[in-house]
Amino acid sequence: MLDIGVDPIIDRWVHHWRSGSGWTLAAGRAGASYVLRLAEGESYVFDGEANTVALACQPSQEQRNDLLNQVLPRVLDHQGRFLMHGSAVETRVGALAFVGASGWGKSTLGAAFDTNGAPLLSDDCMEFFVNSDTATCRPTYRSMRLWQDSADAFPPSDAYQRVEGNEDKVRFFTGVDGNNGPNLPLAAVYLLTDPADPVDEVTIGPVAPALAVSELLTHSFRLDPTDTARARSAFDTAADVVQRVPIFSLAHPRDYDRLGEVTQSILEHASQHGAKQTEAG
Repeated sequence: MLDIGVDPIIDRWVHHWRSGSGWTLAAGRAGASYVLRLAEGESYVFDGEANTVALACQPSQEQRNDLLNQVLPRVLDHQGRFLMHGSAVETRVGALAFVGASGWGKSTLGAAFDTNGAPLLSDDCMEFFVNSDTATCRPTYRSMRLWQDSADAFPPSDAYQRVEGNEDKVRFFTGVDGNNGPNLPLAAVYLLTDPADPVDEVTIGPVAPALAVSELLTHSFRLDPTDTARARSAFDTAADVVQRVPIFSLAHPRDYDRLGEVTQSILEHASQHGAKQTEAG
C-alpha cells in the first residue's frame, strides 16, 4: 500500500542507476527501510516488515507513474519475484518478450504488434515464472509509453486512455491490472540490438546461454544489487528461464513504414523456433 510519509535521512547509498552522464535513480538505506530516490528529487520509502511504500507528499499523476515504473517492480524483486524491464505481446504461439536498453524501441515494437492484432501485454514490466519444464510471463499492468512520433505512427486503440503527466513520453493506460490475468506461456525472448547500428533487413540469431542469462539479469528490476542472496536467486531464475525458453538477438529496420513487415517476420520466426508450450503456469 502507499502511505504519505516524511522524506527520510539516508544512512548509506547502496546503488545508483545511471543513464548518460548522470544518475536517474538511487537506492539507499534509512534504518531497516529502503529508500528509492529519483533524480528529480522525490523519495519512496519501502518498509519490508509493514509491506508499505511511503511518499513524502501527496502523489501527482507523474509520481504515480514513477511508482508503477520504477518503485513497485523493485519492491517485488526484493520479495523474491523476477521482473523484467521490457515489453511483451500475446500471439498465437504464446507470449513474446522484447528486452533492451531504454530508447531501443521496445515500446514501439509492442505498439506495432498491438496495432496488427497481437495484444500488448505490457510495454514496461512483466514477471517471469518457472515451472518444471515451462516458463510463463504475466504483465504487471497494461499501458503504453510512447514517444510522440511513435504514438502518431501507431495510435493506441479505444481501449487505451491517454494519461496526462510531465513525462517525455505519452502514456496510455487501459486500467487493466495484469496481476488479475492468467500467466501466459512464454514462447521466446528477443534481445533488441542497438539502433545506432542500422540494418536493412530483419536479422534474428541465437544467443549463447551465458550471454542470455547475463542480459536477462541486466534488464531485470533490482532493489538492492548488493544483496548477495537475492542476486543468487535472480541468477537461478534467469538460468532456469534460459533453459526453457529460446533467447534470440533481434535487429530490424528502424522505419515505421516497415514495422508491419518486422512484426510478421518475428511472428513467423517464433512459430518455427519458439518454445512449444501448451499450458500456462
